Formats: sequence, structure tokens, C-alpha cells
Amino acid sequence: MSGLTLFLAELFNQGLLSVPVFLLKNYRHLNLTEKELVFLLQLMSFNNEGNLLPSAEFLAKSLGEDLGEIKKNYRELIKKGIISVSKKFDEKSGKYVETIDYIPLFEKLTDLWAAQKVLNEVNNRPLEKGSVDSAARVVEVFSREFGRGLSPIEIELIDNWLNQKKYSEELIYEALKRAVILNKKSFRYIDAILYRWESNNIKTIEEVNNFEEQMKKKKTAKASKNENNDMDEKKKELIKKLYLS
Repeated sequence: MSGLTLFLAELFNQGLLSVPVFLLKNYRHLNLTEKELVFLLQLMSFNNEGNLLPSAEFLAKSLGEDLGEIKKNYRELIKKGIISVSKKFDEKSGKYVETIDYIPLFEKLTDLWAAQKVLNEVNNRPLEKGSVDSAARVVEVFSREFGRGLSPIEIELIDNWLNQKKYSEELIYEALKRAVILNKKSFRYIDAILYRWESNNIKTIEEVNNFEEQMKKKKTAKASKNENNDMDEKKKELIKKLYLS
């Protein structure tokens, strides 16, 4: 957890930080729906009024909303890692009280802000024509596929793929597609796929398909050879039993 995240959370808890405009502009990158955003803003408003953990019943009555919908919004915000419930020492009562913790939200906003800053630096860097658009497109596709905003490290990795390694967009998307199909949706796995293709001098989708076909044939031939070896060993054992026992 960064110092900036803690600083923002502390300002918010002290009522010194209002609803960040950055959240309003980027809530979709946090995988929030409009309803969930409105609910989150309402929670933050009650927090500023001193109600640190408004109950679902209280919110339903105060906002005139359906109780089931309120509970659903609570569950979704927690499930998506936007808020959590923690205990905080209350100086007035001298007891620990449950409160909504907004640190997960500020962590995500901090990472998103840093990621956008990195992307802006990439976009403003003197690059070959078209590379800026490529970076923006790839970041957008990956953000959509991962269902979240990308971290600064992830954006730098994409920048490295495009502008240092010189991987084509179609090759990057093909690696992403394979990772999704195999349910191994991580940047580390996608980077490993691209590195393997690079090691084999693969630069097009056609070459990828040819390479995989060759690998499949090699595996089939190896399996067949092993099967034949096993059969030969079984025959030898049978002959030993028949003639040497």
C-alpha cells in the first residue's frame, strides 16, 4: 500500500476530501456499473456525515430504495474490491467500531492514476508513426478483457512489446486469445507465449499456426514411439515367461 493511498484515505476520513472527480470519470475502469457508482457515492456522503457503516435497512429507508437492491450493491462493492469492512478505534466511545474501509478504492484509484500517467508519457514520447495508437488500442483491449484498469507495470510491458520487442498488434492479441482459452489470463503467461514465439522467429499468425501444428505432430510421434517401446517391453516379458521360466 503506497503512502499516497494512505494519505488520500486519511484526508477522506477527516472529511477534507470530497468525491474525487477522477472517480466519476473512470468508474468503468473499476468495473463499476452506474448504479454501483451512485451507491458508492451515497456511502461516501454518509461517511462525511459521520455515519461510518450505514446499515442496509437505514439506507433503504433514507434513500427510498429496495432493501434487496441495497444489499446487492453492498455485496458487489465488496466482491469487486472497492470497499471492505474493518474495525476502527472510536475516541469518543473508547471502543472499536465497525466501519467501511475505503482504502481498497483509493488503492485502485492510485494505480489507475499512475497507469494513465505512464500511458500519457508513452503517448507523448517521440515514437514511430502509429505506435501511439497501437499502445492505446492494446491497453484498451487488455483493460476490457481483464475487466479492470491496467497497472503502470502492465502498461510498461505493453509498451515494451510494441516498441522494444516490435511485436505486432495481431500477435499480441493472438497470445491474449490463447491465454483466455486456457484460462491462464495473466500478463506473465502472455509474455511467456510471446517470448517463445520470438525465440522461434515467429512473427505472423500463419507462422504461429504452422509452429503449433509441428509441435502437435512431434508430440504425437513421441507418444506413438513410447507406446511402441512399451509394447516391445511387454513382448519381451512374455517371451521370457514362455521360454525362460
